[in-house]
Amino acid sequence: MAQKTTAFGNFVDQILINVFFQPDDELSAKTVKESFSPDFTATINGASIPGDAYKQAIIDFRAKSTFKVVKTEEILASHDADRDKGGSVAHYTEFLVVDKGTGDEKKGSTLTIITCVEWEGKVVLKSLTEVYHK
Repeated sequence: MAQKTTAFGNFVDQILINVFFQPDDELSAKTVKESFSPDFTATINGASIPGDAYKQAIIDFRAKSTFKVVKTEEILASHDADRDKGGSVAHYTEFLVVDKGTGDEKKGSTLTIITCVEWEGKVVLKSLTEVYHK
């Protein structure tokens, strides 16, 4: 969980933990299906990635690697961010990527800005902008 957080930031952080950092692939896929909007978009290091391609990349990365959180900090949440309505939040995360085949570990860090919206009665991820450094 984030070291300093708003309720909204904690909500988003938990989605990201379920998608990337816990070991159950089925829970990850279920979380993506239930928590990403149908028109989700991602931008990583300036490159736009369609939502379906990003979702497939999650599956592909999880097949090859496991991810371990080292540190997560909430940087800032929009002043009107609300768990029941949406908003935007920025997180800085340091993590390890562990190759399932070799056990090799690599350090990574990322700054994400995630925007959530209300869709069909629940709050879902609409977009992710990420600066990733390995």
